Amino acid sequence: LGTMALSAGRWSAERRLSEGLSVRAGYTTASGSKAELFARAMKPWYRMDPAATPIDWYLGEDHYLAGEIQAAHDYFLHSLALSPYHLHTLNNLGATSLALGKPDSALYYFDRAAAIAPGFTEMRLNRTAMAVQSGDWNEALRQISQAVPQPDNSRYRDYLAGVTEWLAVRRIAAIDHPAWREAWEDLAENRDWQLAIHQRSKEFGGSYRERADEELLDLLAADGRVAPAELQNWRRRVLSK
Repeated sequence: LGTMALSAGRWSAERRLSEGLSVRAGYTTASGSKAELFARAMKPWYRMDPAATPIDWYLGEDHYLAGEIQAAHDYFLHSLALSPYHLHTLNNLGATSLALGKPDSALYYFDRAAAIAPGFTEMRLNRTAMAVQSGDWNEALRQISQAVPQPDNSRYRDYLAGVTEWLAVRRIAAIDHPAWREAWEDLAENRDWQLAIHQRSKEFGGSYRERADEELLDLLAADGRVAPAELQNWRRRVLSK
């Protein structure tokens, strides 16, 4: 019942917002005149939906999707004033700050989100994107390693694949052996395997790179393609870096 009430309340809040946006665009609905609709949508007690998401956040989303970045940023700032710990507002302010050419401000908002929820995936993906754009792949690896894995998030899967391709080149360069090369090349091409390794890094601890190294070394140990003494030497070399 609680969930049903919350869903109904959210729908009601979003319907009022939709009516307000329709008024802004010059439309009317059966439930009232333009002025009445806009006034009702914008009344102070309609500033938050039942899930504690400020209505200004929805307005910011509307402007953001329309490519109106400054207007979106302003609405997200209003939203933050009402709900200072709202993760999506902080993340969106980071994104709009970045789009407005203010990377330091973007990092400020992303860091605030990270302090509340370190594994917040969308924020970590934005941080990963910033690192990739600046050419700092080590930072990109660090950021995506901290994200909560999301199997159905195509953006997450794309960034994990890109970071894995970069990592494969680095790990292959560290050990010149065909079996090691083949193992990393296989991982770089297998997105489901990448996801599984990232998930296990969350379950058992360690970074994505550390878990990948461990699993590939275990794989080579199991199939007997590399002598145990050589594998032990590899473990010392790759796991210490």
